[in-house]
Amino acid sequence: PTVFRERDEKTIDRRALEMRETGNTYVVTAETLPPDELLAGESVVYERVVIPVGYTCSVSLPDGSAVVLNAGSELRFPGCFCDSVREVELKGEGYFEVAHSGCPFIVRAGETKVTVYGTRFNLFYSDRLTVTEAVLVEGLKYMTFYSTTQHCLRGFLLQYFGEAAPKKCGNCSCCLAAEQEAQLQVEEVDADDYIQWLTNNFKYRGARLDRIAFDLAAWYGVEIEVAPEIAVEVYSLEFGKELSLDEVVWALRKITGRTVKKEGGVYRIE
Repeated sequence: PTVFRERDEKTIDRRALEMRETGNTYVVTAETLPPDELLAGESVVYERVVIPVGYTCSVSLPDGSAVVLNAGSELRFPGCFCDSVREVELKGEGYFEVAHSGCPFIVRAGETKVTVYGTRFNLFYSDRLTVTEAVLVEGLKYMTFYSTTQHCLRGFLLQYFGEAAPKKCGNCSCCLAAEQEAQLQVEEVDADDYIQWLTNNFKYRGARLDRIAFDLAAWYGVEIEVAPEIAVEVYSLEFGKELSLDEVVWALRKITGRTVKKEGGVYRIE
């Protein structure tokens, strides 16, 4: 893992993080800039932690909250939460254990943001798949996109799809409401299924093929493409991360009944 120290979105420091292994998780404590080192009127220094493929890492935040980041993920947060809001940015997947406070904790992920005050939840965001998924493990949270806010209870999955749904006329209130409904979906699920990656397993129950391929690519450090016409097909499967990539590819062929080709280092599911 690498941490970038940024001021005004310009990198002022970069370093690899020392890790210590605890079971299946590598623990990282990002060094932060003490509040008294921030000069009056000076912009806040941000830490951006980047997780490489094949690793699962835990990051400690200035307020005592903790985030476990999945392979290929990024987390950006200020060196100190000096304002009335605790706000971080996520790309990829993270499991958040938020310290209780009267100050809201906000996670921005693309066009969406999740707001909590102290809870545990899993959040996945991919601009490539244009989807955000939030699953509440404990407590209460809110997901907001544009002017719409949806609160969520434990065991519910909130999905936001960034691509607009097809419109009939594009202007009337009925079409706009239908588009909005298509973008945000709420479903009751088993929250444990969505945090199996913390236990060194892949587990999917009715997951889209493009999402499964995305996770495999991030873990094994390869490029996997899915034919557009089968990307939305759903599958249920479970296997350990200790399997080799060849074993996983063989399993995908058996489970999906699809052809998996390797061309120039790129795997293609057709």
